[in-house]
Amino acid sequence: MSQDFNSRDDVVGGLVEKAPDSFKAHLDPKQEFEVALDQDASQIDGNWTATTQIKLILICLSIVSIVVALDATILVAALPTLATALSGTANETFWAGSAYLLTSAVFQPILVALSDVLGRREILFTSVVLFTSGSLICCLANNFCVLLTGRAIQGIGGGGVIVMNLIIMTDVIPLRFRPKYNGVSQVAWALGTIIGPIIGGFIAEKTTWRWLFYLNFPFCGIGLLMVPFVVRISRARKSVRAGLLQFDWFGSCLFIASTTILLIGLTWGGHQYPWDSHQTLVPLCVGAGGLFFTGVWEVSIAKQPFIRRAMLRDRSLMTAYFCTLLQGLTLYGGIYYLALLLLSVQARKPLNVGLIILPIGCGLVPASTFFGLAISRLGKWRWAVWAGWALNTLAMGLLILLRTSTSVVAMVFIFLVLGLGQGALLVGHNFAVQALATVEDVASATALFAFMRGLGLCLGVVIGGAVFQNRLATYLSDAGLPTIIATTAESYISELVSLPVTSAHRIAVTQAYSKAFQSLFEVITGISGLGFVLSFTVRSASLDKILTSAHELEEKEGN
Repeated sequence: MSQDFNSRDDVVGGLVEKAPDSFKAHLDPKQEFEVALDQDASQIDGNWTATTQIKLILICLSIVSIVVALDATILVAALPTLATALSGTANETFWAGSAYLLTSAVFQPILVALSDVLGRREILFTSVVLFTSGSLICCLANNFCVLLTGRAIQGIGGGGVIVMNLIIMTDVIPLRFRPKYNGVSQVAWALGTIIGPIIGGFIAEKTTWRWLFYLNFPFCGIGLLMVPFVVRISRARKSVRAGLLQFDWFGSCLFIASTTILLIGLTWGGHQYPWDSHQTLVPLCVGAGGLFFTGVWEVSIAKQPFIRRAMLRDRSLMTAYFCTLLQGLTLYGGIYYLALLLLSVQARKPLNVGLIILPIGCGLVPASTFFGLAISRLGKWRWAVWAGWALNTLAMGLLILLRTSTSVVAMVFIFLVLGLGQGALLVGHNFAVQALATVEDVASATALFAFMRGLGLCLGVVIGGAVFQNRLATYLSDAGLPTIIATTAESYISELVSLPVTSAHRIAVTQAYSKAFQSLFEVITGISGLGFVLSFTVRSASLDKILTSAHELEEKEGN
């Protein structure tokens, strides 16, 4: 970079300062506003600190993030109780968790695109309203049809909260310092994810299941009060009407419909219908075909694509996204079915299950904080991704060893290693994507990151369920037991643990469950190993970039 840019302070020293035209004139157009800062510039940028307004925004985002993450896992240990209370089938019980994850994932890219038109605060507030409304519907439900409707609405709102959390960070905090400050809200998300099973287990044992959703309202109330007054971010100065007219409605609707149909096909396969049945194959083919056409539309036809074309052509960026999907898959494929293992194979109470998997959070939360601070200080992120995948693969491999007689001490060690690995990946992948993307694409890149992670969470439950149920049916058949148990695996746990400990039927079924979980964790270990190998193919990219956004803080002079 030339040394005659005397006004570099304008580029680096402020939060959303704009570089002078004389500076921009020297940039190569291919850089797309991306600037690699030299040592002196880094020192200048090193003086950046969060204002009081930004800290308040972080607090607000953390509050709404923790309740959204909590709701994604709070049902894990309470599913058998919920199934009994509402007389739900195995399929309905399965969808109580999946409906939330599915809608949470598929709506995220669209909500980000709409926030470019309507504003970040407006979409965040709308998301909190949707989440609150869905919680209310769930509270009032007397059957699974109403409950699933509420869970789907919750998912849309929850997905909006998660992705707007990440996007607002890109608007107000320079990339080099995002790992440090983003750790606050990410820790809140991680904490909610891990303590969800504990709270769900306590509620399932001690009170009515409706408290699974009553619990949301205090957090939602605080969020609804804080968001309008704290998250004061101005939107880009353009007509809302013009923005809505230019919005890629066709591509967005096609994407939502195709992704939903594909995920429904995946959830039905081997669970509600055989994999080779037309009920499974038709939605799989229609969904996959729809996603392919969505890609063609976004790359070649759409005038205002909600997915930036430049991102789709970056091999390292696409690999980072795929690794993000694998991380989400291993996280929920591990936590969701780990809880079921403890409920069935070890016959533990729901509250006890939540407490035993708490070490995952005890590893994940401090790991997220440590790796975030280290990445911010060192300005490098690939080492965190490599360490995360190594630890995650080790932990998944150790999960294969879990048996009826496995000691609590051994499980605590395994779960702690798993938490450390996931904490490193949670931070590493987020900033890998932001470092690899150009400055002008960072918001879209972050939105796609959130979607891929959410999709991975869905696939973790879906693929985990397919592997577990198919292997369980095989082991039950080999033991001469009814294979119908495999199709009602979650709801059957209550009946299983109610049998006498010495019952031959209970012992045989428990052994089948144990072998099925072992097969599942073998598959997840292989998937984690694939992520570890692929992470070495992602190129390095600098975290030292200009902060530029069409969405700026509304703050008084001198703040």
